Amino acid sequence: MTTSKRTILIVVLILAQACSAKPTRNTAKQKRAKALKLLDKYAETQDKLQRSFIVKFETSTKFNYRTRSSKRSGEAHKLYEMRFDGDRTSVRLQQK
Repeated sequence: MTTSKRTILIVVLILAQACSAKPTRNTAKQKRAKALKLLDKYAETQDKLQRSFIVKFETSTKFNYRTRSSKRSGEAHKLYEMRFDGDRTSVRLQQK
């Protein structure tokens, strides 16, 4: 009787493991298919985009200077913007 119980238990465990492994494989295959599809869409989008970018930065400089008749101090602000689009380049400078 002990042998038959052991055999039944082993068969049940093997079947349970086999049944639980199938959905995991299907889920893994579905996830992989979704990932590949997303990568394909990303590659398509990247091919459509132009190689362009914009660089913006701001500088701030403190100054102090004297002349014979006056003394002056303050801060100068400048805003730079550089645009690159393929072979074209544009640079803008704005003083505040």
